[in-house]
Amino acid sequence: MWSRLSRPGVNSHGRAEVDAPMPRPHPPHPARAVLVMRRITIERAAAETGYTAPWVSRVLNRREPASPAFRRRLAAFLRMPQSALFHDDEAQDGVA
Repeated sequence: MWSRLSRPGVNSHGRAEVDAPMPRPHPPHPARAVLVMRRITIERAAAETGYTAPWVSRVLNRREPASPAFRRRLAAFLRMPQSALFHDDEAQDGVA
């Protein structure tokens, strides 16, 4: 039987040890930084573009691909070119 101090995955304070977070395969789209700098919430960006907040968050954090319609709508809402808001590699190879 494991003692409290020698159990795998438990530190000396009896708390679970947490591994370092896994690195993201891709950084977020630049649009995410634009929203932060302008103090625009994901919820507002979602409402303005006609998508749900969870989906917008997943897209901006590159967990899902950005659809052409979303790219157009967000660019129009932010009054910026799509090329400044999204990484080009996703459009070329479909990487999310």
